[in-house]
Amino acid sequence: MSRAVAVPIGVAGAAVGGIAGILVSSENPTEDVELSASGRRIDERMLQVRVHRDATFEGRLRTTTTITDASGIEDAEVASLTYDPRVQQLEFVSARVVGPDGATHEVGTDKVFERPTTTAGGATGFVSSTTKSVLLPHLEVGSKTEVEWRFAQTTPSPLGFSYVWRPHYALPLGESRIELTYDADAGLEFAADDRFDIEESSQDGERTLIATLRGYEAQAPERRMIGSADAVPRFEVSNVESWEEIGAAFHAAVAGSSEVTPEIDALAAEIVGEREGLDAARAIHRWVCANINYVVLYMNAFDGWVPHPAGDVLENRYGDCKDKYALLAALLTARGIAVEPVLVNFDRSFRPCSLPTPIQFNHCMAFLPEYGVYCNPTDRFRDLGELEVLLSGKFVVHGSLTGRVAWTPAGSPVGNRYRSKLRAKLGADGIFRGHGEMDFEGRIAGEFRRTLAESASTVRAVDSLLRSGPLGGVGELETTDPHDLDTPLHCAGEWRSEVPIAIGDALNFVVPAGIEFVNPVQIREFLSTQERRHALLTMATEVHWHVEVSLPEDYSYEDLPPNATHTNGAGHFESSYELTADGELLVRRLLRVDHDYFSATDYPELRTLLLAAVTDIETRLSASRSR
Repeated sequence: MSRAVAVPIGVAGAAVGGIAGILVSSENPTEDVELSASGRRIDERMLQVRVHRDATFEGRLRTTTTITDASGIEDAEVASLTYDPRVQQLEFVSARVVGPDGATHEVGTDKVFERPTTTAGGATGFVSSTTKSVLLPHLEVGSKTEVEWRFAQTTPSPLGFSYVWRPHYALPLGESRIELTYDADAGLEFAADDRFDIEESSQDGERTLIATLRGYEAQAPERRMIGSADAVPRFEVSNVESWEEIGAAFHAAVAGSSEVTPEIDALAAEIVGEREGLDAARAIHRWVCANINYVVLYMNAFDGWVPHPAGDVLENRYGDCKDKYALLAALLTARGIAVEPVLVNFDRSFRPCSLPTPIQFNHCMAFLPEYGVYCNPTDRFRDLGELEVLLSGKFVVHGSLTGRVAWTPAGSPVGNRYRSKLRAKLGADGIFRGHGEMDFEGRIAGEFRRTLAESASTVRAVDSLLRSGPLGGVGELETTDPHDLDTPLHCAGEWRSEVPIAIGDALNFVVPAGIEFVNPVQIREFLSTQERRHALLTMATEVHWHVEVSLPEDYSYEDLPPNATHTNGAGHFESSYELTADGELLVRRLLRVDHDYFSATDYPELRTLLLAAVTDIETRLSASRSR
């Protein structure tokens, strides 16, 4: 029998994730850190948890690790867990290091330290978690470490009990054993991949569940792969009845934070001016993105899901995702535009949890039901309705009175275009000199707005692009303001190559890419002859290249490459070659990628498509001197 969810989640920003608050953020590092981990083997991981009827709990975690390579020493020197002292307790029990010679070093409490959990942006009051760490001495290759913790949830969580565990993608694991004991009427459900051995028993009104994973082998990361969470076995347990329940609780959490104060009402009128409807919403979205600094504090399941009041966010001019939503919602409401908060996981993982759990989510964005449009108010480089790849085709829960599940729109090349026009002239000195212009439309513009905005200078951006080609180069680039969403992104620049081609009776060359944001070097990032195990992420888009090439006087082209066309399930590529009346070569190319997400099974078609484009772009051209 499942328990009812307590609605007043907003009171004091109560924790929502139970054991996840202590273990998930600490044991699951960031994607980059996890994929690059090495030099350690998890020999044994033992978790024991006793869950009470009210979803409070206590438990122990013991982990034994062997350092297999010097690269693992630094990561093994510190063992940490994070907890919320308002509602949780965490106690260091013991730790020891056994050297390869058998010498044992017991670790005392003098090696245990606590600190406020690090938060981006330095904003205080947004999280209340604490990180407890133990320093492990005398580490060398062959050392074994053993660390044990005791923990408890002392205050019931408004969203019950949830826990999700998976092994580290890049670290081998001997055995992981999860032992849960709980009241028979606690309403716990579990889901596990086939790699787990499951044992269940019951006695005197209590049930025990043991989930064991043995012999997990470390995996090597693949280029442009989906998140590691989608590529490893997963164990889940939760007593949340439905995803809609989470949406309803989140609605209750944020509802009181979007009050339309006189200041907000006046600001909304100033932002919107004479605009109405979707145009008014777009203006408000742009203002919030541009004027409220984003403090990156992910919504961990143990952190409160209660935004700061919209008036406070406006006064402070900063906030995390749910704070920016609160102000966005207040401004939209002031203009009579309905909006809903949306929970989503903002990472490279596309596989939802099998059971309803708040651990699924780490980000809040917005949905305008009247227009069917999603927006991410933390992304200052994308417009209303434009979602980056990591938010497209994602499972989401809408915050409303009853909650609602949905999927964000999958990525599409429609309205998502990059156009490049290049003029290149080969001089008698063997150097190419050229002019390039680039235009961006749709969500791909957001990628390059961010790249340009975060570059130290356009000179560095140009240098990076030109030096990636075989002929090198130098140049200058002018762009529209990448922060100005009112103005379409446009770039233009002059450039020249640095490595000359041989000038003789015959010429043989590849036209350099010049200042080109989508060039063969970037495309090759998605090419591999190895058989893939995991899905790959790219961006559905259309790329249009227009290239004009002039030769020195007295030279004329020999046979031109044939026009090409290739279409498959991944998209379409075509190219054409023609000579103009004045002898210039005109090359037109179109590459259309139809999806963001390609499974390992579908990848060969993407590879074939991209290889056709790279091969064509790098076609060698021949010309001869007139006699």
